[in-house]
Amino acid sequence: MRNMLFVIVSLSLGCTPLSPYRIAFVAPVTTPNSTALVSVGARGGGVQLVTSRPMLYNSVAYSQDGAMIAYTAIDDIVLSSNGVTAKGSLHTMSRDGTEISTITKQNAAMTTVAFSPSGQLLCFVMKDTAGLENVFLVGTADHNVRQLTREGGTGPSWVGDDKLLFAHGDAVCQIGVDGLGLAKVAEVSGSTVFRPSLSPRGNTILFSSRTYGGRASYSVHLFNTADGTTRSLVTEDVLFDGGQWQPEAVWSPTGDEIAFLSYRSGINTILGDGSNRASLRIRGSGMVSFVPAIGH
Repeated sequence: MRNMLFVIVSLSLGCTPLSPYRIAFVAPVTTPNSTALVSVGARGGGVQLVTSRPMLYNSVAYSQDGAMIAYTAIDDIVLSSNGVTAKGSLHTMSRDGTEISTITKQNAAMTTVAFSPSGQLLCFVMKDTAGLENVFLVGTADHNVRQLTREGGTGPSWVGDDKLLFAHGDAVCQIGVDGLGLAKVAEVSGSTVFRPSLSPRGNTILFSSRTYGGRASYSVHLFNTADGTTRSLVTEDVLFDGGQWQPEAVWSPTGDEIAFLSYRSGINTILGDGSNRASLRIRGSGMVSFVPAIGH
């Protein structure tokens, strides 16, 4: 693990961010066919391993109380005449890296995992049998997996224990955990929307969007649930079309700060009004996730 730590720490230099929390993300390492789950102090503290278990991690999320961690991993990549197939798994563990439990294994890669507020359910994204990315649910106790969306869905997040927000094309959508009440909440015409989430205060929805083509760009937006207006906090060009790079943004646990992925400078933080931007200059892959502070 020494080589792994050296690579990660060498990325941790940057401006002083704003939050008292840490930020977790998936980081590249020198070990073949592996990544690392790590966290960085959001006030500029050092990078730490979340777990030393070697795997090809795909995404990470913390429970609302910060006591548990969920993560997805790619277990195997199979090459065949039909193309490339990735087999994946979803796990939980305690904050200190113990009590590891395998929640489900699937013949497809899983990503964008998130705990329900009660901790009894996890949502995640996976391609269904038709090859379309959709939102799935699984119980943390019974490990029962069921498909929630049918027409496509990515970047799910929880609205209480009974509803989820998710992205579909150029729209932010909402659906109940029973599969009912599907509705479009907001949209950015001509863009692809990513990872919407309701603020902890319940009055705004954070999401990012990206345009493609000759003048590709991405933006971080806030949608006001009271008056239905949307404003952009950050907008930047994406050079050379950015390939498959996907922007995303997440709330801090108190809702007064936002972390987002910049195409140019990696993980950044801003205040909820878009001011005081700071860059960690860390190019993590996969999701970013604020680490709740126990007892905060």
